Amino acid sequence: GMQAKVVRVDTSKEEVTIEILEAAFTLPITVHADYVREVKGV
Repeated sequence: GMQAKVVRVDTSKEEVTIEILEAAFTLPITVHADYVREVKGV
């Protein structure tokens, strides 16, 4: 998977807006919270 920075969390819809760190430009992407997991030690 790719690493991303969490920009916004919408708890009512269970959605997370992220920005992919490996992308050439920042593009906010909204995905369901089930598709995101925390990486420890980064």
